[in-house]
Formats: sequence, structure tokens, C-alpha cells
Amino acid sequence: MTRITHSASRITHYVSRFTQHDLAMIILAMLMMRLLSVVTLRVGGYIAETGPDSAYHFQLGRLAAGGAYPFVNYWVEYPPFFPWLSVLAYKLSALLPSWVDQRFWFNLALHGLIIPFDIANVVLIYQLSKHVNAEGLAIKSAWLYAILFVPLFVVLGWFESIALCFTLLALWVILSDQPIPAGIAIGLGILVKPYVALIGVVALLIYLRKDKRALIQLVKLIVAGAVTLLLGLLPFLIAAPQMVVAHLDTLLTLPGWSSPYALIDGVIKHVDPKVADRFDVALAASPLVPSRIPWGLVTAAFGVIYLVILWRAMKRVSSLHSAPAQTGHRADAVGRAEARTAIGLAALTFIFYLLWSKGFSPQWVLYLIAFLCILLPNFLGTVLIALLEALFVLEWPITFILLNAEASYLTALVVVRTAYIFGLALFFGATIFTDDASPRWETAKCWTKLGSIAAVLSMIVLAIAALPLYAAQRYQADPMRQAVELLKDRSTPDRANILFDRVDTAERLAPFLPGWSSIAALQLGGAADIWDAQRIQSYSTEKPELWYVLDFGADQKKDQREAIDRTLSQSLCKVSREFAGSAQVSHFVTTPVARDNDWPLRIQFENGLHLDRVSVNRSDWGEPICFEIQWHTTRPLPVDYTVFIHIVDQNGQIVAQNDSQPGGGYAPMSQWSIGEPIIDRHGLILPPSVLAPGEYDIIIGVYGPDGVRLHATDGSDSILLSRIVRQ
Repeated sequence: MTRITHSASRITHYVSRFTQHDLAMIILAMLMMRLLSVVTLRVGGYIAETGPDSAYHFQLGRLAAGGAYPFVNYWVEYPPFFPWLSVLAYKLSALLPSWVDQRFWFNLALHGLIIPFDIANVVLIYQLSKHVNAEGLAIKSAWLYAILFVPLFVVLGWFESIALCFTLLALWVILSDQPIPAGIAIGLGILVKPYVALIGVVALLIYLRKDKRALIQLVKLIVAGAVTLLLGLLPFLIAAPQMVVAHLDTLLTLPGWSSPYALIDGVIKHVDPKVADRFDVALAASPLVPSRIPWGLVTAAFGVIYLVILWRAMKRVSSLHSAPAQTGHRADAVGRAEARTAIGLAALTFIFYLLWSKGFSPQWVLYLIAFLCILLPNFLGTVLIALLEALFVLEWPITFILLNAEASYLTALVVVRTAYIFGLALFFGATIFTDDASPRWETAKCWTKLGSIAAVLSMIVLAIAALPLYAAQRYQADPMRQAVELLKDRSTPDRANILFDRVDTAERLAPFLPGWSSIAALQLGGAADIWDAQRIQSYSTEKPELWYVLDFGADQKKDQREAIDRTLSQSLCKVSREFAGSAQVSHFVTTPVARDNDWPLRIQFENGLHLDRVSVNRSDWGEPICFEIQWHTTRPLPVDYTVFIHIVDQNGQIVAQNDSQPGGGYAPMSQWSIGEPIIDRHGLILPPSVLAPGEYDIIIGVYGPDGVRLHATDGSDSILLSRIVRQ
């Protein structure tokens, strides 16, 4: 009992000390931000429905519902750690009723399981920063990582936080001279992401510069890592060795994506195999596509350059320890310089991997961000991190979702990103080979600032260039694009207003109609915002022409929206009604007729149809024309006749016309009441050919569904209204 009390007292003491440390504040604030974000946010936000891999992770976990498990029943490109974490998350999510679908609880469980690793990242960044910086700067390193956007974004959608945790843990225990824990951390990290093994190069830097005992330490690290990796794979090697082999096949044959090499080979997007295909080991290996890249030479060049850097880094560490032995401040300075070199080499190693790799995933910048937080917890470091975060978002979701991975833009982005990462390689190289108080380090920082300015300018250009590209893509994808083309082809902003039936349609299409300031939309959401007849009439008559665009792809309040077209056809002079894509576009002349321009004709057609009067809006034939026609019938009409108004030249060729049924198509003749006066309006827009010098006749008549014109009692099949003479 005494021992239990003593242990509890010690634990209470350590907890009390920790709660008084600034790191406790950071972890609590970070935990709440990450946890509440997992509950309430989704990766991609407004741009994407979900993260690029979230649906796939859910599918992997969901296979467990049918009794299928990774590396037992199917292969996965990820090492076993994360696929089995997905299984655990699915099992946990299945304990609760679905919200809309099961993905909410699955994502909450999966990314909730990832949060502890990211919290550990803050602690490890703090501890590693203490190896390089003073206590005050180390706490800044922790704060900086905790409040950054990309680490949070990665927690919401990916699992790189786990791989980063094992990377930083291995680096920390290597610097703390604990080879066995370091080997275990590396082995576990490889079970998450294979490239975590790269951190082992720091062990070479630390141990090979020492005596034979240090070589033993290195052997311990390698053995511990190998044993951990073997133990992690052993259950699957026993249960389904073919699935482990398939996993290795997919890693070794994975094609490039989003890298300079991939773009040279013409690969824009890497398409993962479907989940169903992962049950077939024969489909694990990707087809070997001939590459334009001499990979042997590329790999050899990277290898030679890296070995030279490693050799020089080892010489630098050896020189630090070959100086005359001193105590106190000197020993502390040597330790900081060694740690700075080791962390700089770790960062440079990962950059070499990024520059060499056939593919590039934006979440990989998380590693560079972590190393920058450790080595440069100041304003310059924050600028460098901010640029990485901007590149991250520019790539995903902007380029791949908003711009649909447009080839030329992705190429420009890859060039800028590669150049920036190369610049970071130079910076991390400077941290390896210069002291933080030396003139060479100040020179390196100066060049880094200049490079940052160039990167900022490049990203501003990329951001600006994204806007017209986005607009062009949205225009090409819009089902009502043909309506916009029709409007721009048939009219101009100074002549016409545009009335959309839906607010969202107007919002979507208005950017594609530059110069059209007179664009409005009906709002039929409630009594307060319904357009009444007076408001419609006022807006319709502001300019000589009106276009009414009705989205036939939207069913909501469709009858009300069609009724507006009927109302407009009764009060205005309809020029045309036609379909353009998913839109019905009605064109009207809005200028009212002048009764002093009446043509009282009193023409009688066959079947009892009478033409009583035609009025026009003006005598100036250069403007849009509105014809107001009065009809009546003395007996029921057998069919729905079409009224035609034609302008013909002296050769009898039609140069302008309006062929439409009365009332803009809403007053068919077969439904007319006997003796009732029918007011029928038709609009006509004169083409440039009519405005040329010459004589033109305006004729009117009707024809049936068979196209045969109805004759007047005098035998003519058309009536001459007027002759236009243009000098």
C-alpha cells in the first residue's frame, strides 16, 4: 500500500509540474483545436466534398464488415499500420448509429486516433528544438507547429502525422544516444511509411564519427529496427505472404504523379486501383510505362551528391569533437552544433527524397514544416512555412479540385514548388555546414530572404493565373453556356436587360457577361421577395430589349417561373423563344406601340380568321420593332396557326422574320373564343442587312402545322403592311 501511495504521489508531482509548464498550455489548446476540428470540419471545406483519400480510407475500413482484412484478404499500397488503424476506426464507428452515413463516425474515430500522434509531434518538436535552441525558442517551436494550418489539415484528411511522429521520435532518441528505442521507432515508422527509414542516416552521422562502442550502438539500432519491422510483418507473412509480396510489387512499380518526372512523361494524375481489384495479387503491379527519364542516371546523380554531403557532414561533426576538450559553455555549444547539423541533415535527406521521387503528394511538406519549426522558430522561419502552406493549398484542393488538374497550370505549379523546395535544400545545407553566429550563416539567411520574395511573387502570379483558368473551366462545364453565347451574340448591354428566373443561375452566369450591368433574378423564395407585375414591368421596359432566361434543369417553382414568361409575352413583343443548352431563352422588344402608327387593315382569311389592326412602336426602322396585332374569329379555328411577319428584299428573299404562335406561344388559335378581340404582340430585331440602302417589304400572314399558308378572301397568302425605303 505504501508503494502504491508513493507511486501515486510521484505521478501527481510530475503532473503538477507539467501543468505549470508552457507546453501543457500548448498541448491543451492544440488538443481542443484538433479534436473539435475533426468533429466539425471536413478536409477541403467549400472546395471539395471530402479529402482526396478519405473515401478510400473509409472503403478500406468498411471491408471489415464483410470479414475482409488488409494483408490477409487483400493487398494495400500502404504498409500494415494504417490499414489496420482504419479497421479499428471502422469497428469503433460501427458501435454508434449512423449520422447521414457512417463516414462521420468513421472519420471521427480514425482522425481521433491520429490526434495523439500529432500531439506527440509538438512534444518532440519542443524536445528537438531544445537540442538546438534555448528554452524560450524551443517553446516557440512548439507553439508554431501547434497553430499552423497544414498540420491541422493533414490530421483531418491524411495520416502523415503518424509517420512524422515516428520520424521525430527516432531523431530524438538518436540524439539522446538511445539506439534500441531509435531502431524500434524507425521499424514502426516503416510500417506506416517506408521513407521513415531515411531518418536512419542521422544515426550514421552520430555514431560513425565515434569509437568502436558507437559502432555497436549503430548495430543495436539496425537490429532493433529490423526485428521490429519483422515482428510487424510476421503475422501477415504467415497468414498471406502473397499479399505482402503484392504490397512490395505496388510500391516498386508505382507510376509518377505531380512531379517534374511525371509531367515529362505526360502523367497528370495517378489513378489508384479500385478496392475490388486489391483482392487480386496479379493487379498489384502497375503497368510499366516506358519513361523518358533515365532513372539509373538520375538515381546515381542523387546518390553521389548525397554521399558527398553526408561525408562532409560527418567531417564537420568530427571536427566539432576533435577540438580541445572543454567543459561548460563550450561543451554545450558543441552539442547544439552537432544537433543542428543532425537535424539539418535529416531535413535535407527528406528534401533529397522529395526531389528524387517519381511522385509528389502535397501532405509531404509536413516534414519540412516540422524541421523548419525546430531549426528556425522566428519570423523568417514562419515566412518559409507560410510559403509551404500556400503551395500546399494551391496544389490541393485548388489545382486538383478547383482547376481539375489543368495540365499547363499544374506544370507551372510543379516548377515553382520544385524550385522552392530546392531553395529549402540550400537553406538546410547551410544549417549543416555553418554556425549560427558566422557571417556565412548571415549570408545564407540573406539569400533565403531573397528566395522567399521570389517565391511570394511566383505564388501571387500563380494565384492570379488561377482565376481566368477557373472561370474558363466553369464556363465550359456550365450546362447553360449556350444561353450566354446566345445573349452575347444577339444583343449588347446598352440595348437589353437580362432577367433570370433563378438567383443562383444569375450568380453563376453573371461573371460570363462582362459589361452587362442590368442583370436581375426573380426571387420566389417567399412573399417578401416575389416580383409583382409592376416590378417586372418596370424592369422590363428600362431598355429596348429584354431577355428572360429560364433554367429548365431546375424543377423548383418551375410553374411560377414559366408563368412569368407567359406574363411577359402578353405585355411585351416576343421576338423568339428557343432552347440553348438547359435554358429556355425568350427575347422581347419592350418599346410599346404608338397608336398613331396603326394600319387598320380589315383582312379576312379562310376559316373565319380576321385581321383587324396592326400597330408598330415607331417609324424609325433602325430600332427593334414591336408589332401589335388585333385578331378575331367568326368560327372555331380547326388548328393552331403560326403568325409570320417577314421583311423581304426586292428579290423576294427574307432578310428578317418572326414566325411564332400568338401570345408568344401561350394563346393558340384553336382555343380562341368566337368574336373575342385577341391582342397579339410580335417583336422583330432588324439585322444589319436590312439597314443597308434599298427597298424592303414588310408582309404578314399565317400558316398551318403543315406549312401551307392560309389565303385571304382576295386570294393572297400574305398581306403587305409597309415598304421601307432606305437611302
